[in-house]
Amino acid sequence: MNTRTLLTAAAAALAVAAACSGPMGSAPREGTGKPAASVTFMPPEEDMVTDEETGLMVVKNVVNITFSSRLSRGDAEKTIASLGGEIVGQDGAVNFYQVRFKGADLARIDAIRGELLRGNKDVEMATRCPMSVHKNPYYVK
Repeated sequence: MNTRTLLTAAAAALAVAAACSGPMGSAPREGTGKPAASVTFMPPEEDMVTDEETGLMVVKNVVNITFSSRLSRGDAEKTIASLGGEIVGQDGAVNFYQVRFKGADLARIDAIRGELLRGNKDVEMATRCPMSVHKNPYYVK
């Protein structure tokens, strides 16, 4: 399988996982007033690196962030902008954002993640953006 095919499959899997709470699109989700999922980010190959510690392929300059449901989109955008981030993907129904930090590497991404988790009570999750899955030889199918 070539790299492009692998990337497309991984992005599709991540988009499905991130958007499993509702249908794709931009219309408000029924009864919530929040937009439905619209995860659209596909990183360029040059932004993907292999994490030496875990062996996982990750996007070197993107953080996945989930904010609490009480935080408005405007406040989420302010928090992201205060860190110098750019929203490149999202699922508004669950306050999930993929945020790119131009010029960042994994060390900078980890520092941003720590800052988000320590400094903001409305951040429920801040993770690296994986493009592969861990292969556990002891996993029983």
